[in-house]
Amino acid sequence: MPSAEQSQIIIIYDGECPYCTKYTHFLKLKKAMGNVVLINAREQENEYVVEAQKLNIDLDEGMATKIGGDWYHGADCLNILSQMTTGSDFFNKLNGMVFKSKTLSKILYPIMRAFRNLTLFLLGRKRINQ
Repeated sequence: MPSAEQSQIIIIYDGECPYCTKYTHFLKLKKAMGNVVLINAREQENEYVVEAQKLNIDLDEGMATKIGGDWYHGADCLNILSQMTTGSDFFNKLNGMVFKSKTLSKILYPIMRAFRNLTLFLLGRKRINQ
């Protein structure tokens, strides 16, 4: 895991997805790591959203995190973030237990993404890159 002590942590998530929004706010990374910036992926003019898209990171397929110069996407994003959270409450303890495993992250992430896509469809919300 990269050292994030002095690095800015950028998290790009879908601001219209209720699950993504709740997840990013429950993580409590600001308390654990300090310099965390949450960015709604639907802000197409944001420099980090543009950078992620130039790197072919599909924000419809998952959250993305930039730590220093390294990008993490989807299951890898959840895995790296789980290593930085505090065990300060039930959500963060559970998040740490589940997503600290790369294997479990890779198994569960497609299921979570399917629920996200279904929820957005049912709410009548469009994909990010439309």
